[in-house]
Amino acid sequence: MSSALSWTWIEPNRGSDSFEPLSASVRRKRVQVMTDISILARSNNKPAASPGESRTAVPMPARKWRTRVALPAVILLAIGGLIAYGARDALLPTIDVQVLPVVVKSSSDVGATMVGGSVTVQAPGWVEADPFYTYVGALTDGILDEVLVLEGQPVKKGQVVARMNAAEAKLTLERAEAELRHHSEEVKAAEARLVAAQATWDNPTERTRAVAASEAALAEAKAELAKIAKEVVAEESREEELAAEYQRTQRLVKSGAVTELEEIRAKKRLAAQAAMVEATKAREPVQQAKIRQLEAEVKAAQENLRLRIEETKELAEMKVALQVAHNLVAEARVDRDMAALRLDRMNVTSPVDGVVMSRIKRPGDALMFSSNMPDATQILRVYDPKALQVRVDVPLSEAAQVGVGMKAQVIVGVLPDKVFEGEVTRVVHEADIQKNTLQVKVRIINPTPEVKPEMLTRVKFLSDGKVMANANGADSHSQRVFAPEHLIRKNGPHGAAWVVDQGKSIATERHVMTGHAKKDGWVEVTEGLKPGDLLVATSVEKMREGQKVRITGEASK
Repeated sequence: MSSALSWTWIEPNRGSDSFEPLSASVRRKRVQVMTDISILARSNNKPAASPGESRTAVPMPARKWRTRVALPAVILLAIGGLIAYGARDALLPTIDVQVLPVVVKSSSDVGATMVGGSVTVQAPGWVEADPFYTYVGALTDGILDEVLVLEGQPVKKGQVVARMNAAEAKLTLERAEAELRHHSEEVKAAEARLVAAQATWDNPTERTRAVAASEAALAEAKAELAKIAKEVVAEESREEELAAEYQRTQRLVKSGAVTELEEIRAKKRLAAQAAMVEATKAREPVQQAKIRQLEAEVKAAQENLRLRIEETKELAEMKVALQVAHNLVAEARVDRDMAALRLDRMNVTSPVDGVVMSRIKRPGDALMFSSNMPDATQILRVYDPKALQVRVDVPLSEAAQVGVGMKAQVIVGVLPDKVFEGEVTRVVHEADIQKNTLQVKVRIINPTPEVKPEMLTRVKFLSDGKVMANANGADSHSQRVFAPEHLIRKNGPHGAAWVVDQGKSIATERHVMTGHAKKDGWVEVTEGLKPGDLLVATSVEKMREGQKVRITGEASK
């Protein structure tokens, strides 16, 4: 059999059912591939060739050990490590122990005699004014003209520290004074009217004159009525005379002594006289009516003289007018005083002795009481350098050990070599939930001028104040940390104890410092332990750092 085969590949023509030969280069490549395959097939079926025969050797492909061996091994090791880490609690040996908790006791319960000034709590703080800062502010609205002091400058009580624009305040005072003068003159006028009204009341001249005039008119009317009666009598007599004359004339006419003309004249005179009598009698009822009218007027005049209603009203009105005038004067005086006070308040004074800590306003700023801004009228912030305190943030876990009256040591950051005496004056009754602290105020006794507000400090709360009072028989409520003395391996004031880390269930060695207070097997711990810590009470000799433990209960004390 030949060592090479001749192959011819016919490519079908995709556009028709006929086949067309491939190109020369494509035929050569495919012939070579088929030749290699046939050689390989023969090599597997035939025995080894003799030295005289020629054949082609095919190399073995390279082995990919990184992806076939190393990667699966790494994955298996990682899985095994995770399983071992998750089961570490079950794999590590665990010791069953009993524990005793660290407790907090008061000095009165312990009955300690002397602690010796040991430090119970340390916490950072900031210096501030005691009990608070003093703000120097304007007491009225206005525009600030000038500030007369600078930061760090001492001021005295009553000292003018700033001035406001006083032009409007001066004009307001002048107007108020003019109003006061005007109302004062109105008081004088009201007093004069009251005097006149009182004189009219005391001397009712017009009322008396009216009574007298009405009585005189009544008397005149009565006299006139009497006169009319007499006139009636006279006229009737005259009528009788004329009647007799008329009768005599009639007789004379019959006798022919006189003419008829004389009779007619006599008759007319008699008729006229009769009419006069009637007219005179008619005047009597008219005059009587007039008398009755005058009698009513006399009675009214007398009643008016007795009552004097108009005079009473006028007198009362004048008294009220005078009182109103006095009230207006008082109101105007208050307005004047307020205007004067506002003008005086244009000079802003310090209410206390102290040192200027900061300036809040600048010249040209508007000071308005109606503003919602809390510092709308504040100009300066002042503090007393002799009255300073420290605002201390005590951790809640140690807050029970701090109380009012406890002595403290204050170390200011700028004076690290100087220790100031302090005393707890207040414990704020609200904890800070974000910082997990309780704020305590510590008064600095005899601070130096170098100590200024907002300086950082370190405060050490001492345990001697309350315990000493207890030793002298006084009541004491100072809180302290106590632990079983036999569980603390002591070396002088220093020692160590095994504490259970409840989160990890392991034992860890804690270095502690003890105090001098002891009672019933308990000793005071000033550093290293906190209330609630659990001390290992059994199998202590088997403990080592990080030893897994399981709490089985509380040991007997």
